[in-house]
Amino acid sequence: MSNPIKRLLGQTAVYGLSSIVGRLLNYLLVPLYTAVFADPADYGVVSELYAWVAFLVVLLTFGMETAFFRFIQDTTDRKKIMSNALWIVLLVNAFFYLLLLQFNNEIANVMLFQGHNEYIVLMGAVVCIDAVSALPLSELRAEENARRFATIQLLSIAVNIGLNVLFMVFLFNKSRPEEGVLFI
Repeated sequence: MSNPIKRLLGQTAVYGLSSIVGRLLNYLLVPLYTAVFADPADYGVVSELYAWVAFLVVLLTFGMETAFFRFIQDTTDRKKIMSNALWIVLLVNAFFYLLLLQFNNEIANVMLFQGHNEYIVLMGAVVCIDAVSALPLSELRAEENARRFATIQLLSIAVNIGLNVLFMVFLFNKSRPEEGVLFI
């Protein structure tokens, strides 16, 4: 039997490190973004959308990750708990996205993005994907599959950064800042 403290430290390092690396690398993209926009203030739109993403991901997972960890302690049927939790999160996110699709123009206007409802539609898609993917990642953590968890997280980060660099350095037209917002 392995030392539980050692195991906890190892898992914390793997799970925490992949999150910290992702945030750090995304933070390091900010100078690229502000350099490629003709007016660095255009990056403010991205910052506002990121703030909403952070809030909405928490709201749309509504603590289901924590509930999943809590309930798997009391049962041997992890698959049923995962299935129930995933279906609930999927349904809530589908309902949220349908509402967003219905009212994206109004939401864009309230957020002062008149004429750019595509920001709202894409932000909603990203939020829903993040919220739904949180549970399968939680399942990997529950299974103590740290290597696979970290691989998925780091691969996701690498794809995100690679696409950001490709789009912002090679495909972005400075005369169309809204295009840069969509690329990011």
